[in-house]
Amino acid sequence: IDTLSRLNHKNLVNLLGYCIEDEPFTRMMVFEYAPNGTLFEHLH
Repeated sequence: IDTLSRLNHKNLVNLLGYCIEDEPFTRMMVFEYAPNGTLFEHLH
């Protein structure tokens, strides 16, 4: 998480936050909105 939060590049979206829960086991990362679609959409 620390490394991802430090990344800063024009072609990457920024990590805004994260959440770690033990019950139920949940891990989430929140990134900024990418208005031009996903990488998957551009490749297919």
